[in-house]
Amino acid sequence: MKIGLKRSVRLKGGKADGGMAASACKNEKGFALILSLMVMAGMAVLAIGIFTTSTTDMYIARNEKESRMAFYLAEAGIDEALGRLDLGGGNPRFVGENTAQKAARRALAEPVTKSDAETAGGYPEAGQTFASTFMNYSLAADLPGTYSVTVTYAAEAGDTWTCQVADNCIIGDDDEIVMFGKNFGFSGDGVPSEGINPVFQIDSTGTTNSGTEVTVRVYVTSSALNVLPPGNSIMWSEEAIDIANLKTITGKVASFENKVFGCMTALGCEDVTTTDAAAAVTAWTEGDMDDYLGLTIPALQSYADVYEFYDGGGTNTLDPGDGLVGSPWGEVCDPLDDSSDYSLHVCDKEAKLVIIDNATGGDASISSNSKGRGILVVTGNLELSGGFVWEGMIYVMGTLKVNGNVVVYGTAMIDGDDGVADEDVEVNGSFNVWGSEEVALSVGDAVGVPKLLRWVRI
Repeated sequence: MKIGLKRSVRLKGGKADGGMAASACKNEKGFALILSLMVMAGMAVLAIGIFTTSTTDMYIARNEKESRMAFYLAEAGIDEALGRLDLGGGNPRFVGENTAQKAARRALAEPVTKSDAETAGGYPEAGQTFASTFMNYSLAADLPGTYSVTVTYAAEAGDTWTCQVADNCIIGDDDEIVMFGKNFGFSGDGVPSEGINPVFQIDSTGTTNSGTEVTVRVYVTSSALNVLPPGNSIMWSEEAIDIANLKTITGKVASFENKVFGCMTALGCEDVTTTDAAAAVTAWTEGDMDDYLGLTIPALQSYADVYEFYDGGGTNTLDPGDGLVGSPWGEVCDPLDDSSDYSLHVCDKEAKLVIIDNATGGDASISSNSKGRGILVVTGNLELSGGFVWEGMIYVMGTLKVNGNVVVYGTAMIDGDDGVADEDVEVNGSFNVWGSEEVALSVGDAVGVPKLLRWVRI
């Protein structure tokens, strides 16, 4: 038996339901259109956001690149300034104090203000300036921008620098020159507390080709090396100085162990071991030769113009040259003069940093009838022969033996041999030491190691 069901739906008025179905379909199509439009609008907003973010990121990246490039240009200016500081005062590219400006500043009563030093020495009031366009035209054309640099004396400038020694500083004077070694400086026990070299302020502005600028300011001393012995002396020994055979020495001589023999006041020698003993001992601690020098020997090696290493026995003979132009150990101011007039040996001619590393080797011997100018550092024993003339500073970390007529303009420090008593300085001939801080300082700047003290991006 088959049963069939038939469903018949009628609307009001007796019509079938087909109209409602058609209306519902139309409503669904309208909703889909609105939904599609909303999705498209959302996607458009999302696309705009992504585009805006990408564009912003691109601008940020470009600005960061420009800023970084301007910073690198400013750093290049700082590097060039440090290189120029290390040149001799007679070089046309030199910046800093030349010999005449240093002498004029040192002639002023301490403490020295920036304005007084500028007036006395003729240092440019606005500072010394240079730019990358003057360095190398072909190179400057390839740079992604330029840099300009100004070098001036650093002044206390309020709280930027703190005066450490009240007796030698003008408390609160914004115009006082900051001195390396007084306001801060050497580390270690055997260090000077007086100011030796001025601190320079270097402002370098890097500018990219699109105009982005960054300025870097650094403070630097022209030399971190100390060329002045302690105790206000021009010759200092850790142990003993026997100068019984010394012909002439002008200046103060001192020994850490109070052992100075044969100092003749009639020839200009003044034994300050007793009169200035307190000052000498305060400025020096036995065995701190490296500290007093300012840098260790390994640190100095990369700056040395001449470096000789000896680890064997015997005697190693070295020839400094004739002291004329192009001489390997520097060019002396007046190669024909060996008189007591040290002023003839203060100049801006080329000086050298010479390191003889023979602490584990034999004695170093300087050949006779030779000349040199600069800072001579010997880690072992040194023997000087007749006819040798030196302008500048001599550090000997062993013993010093003198045979024949030797002339030194400047200063000397001798550490001595700890295993042998009373043999720091042994003179077997005439040893003329025309003591002069001016000569030592003039070579100190020329061959010294510029030291960056602090920097800031402004």
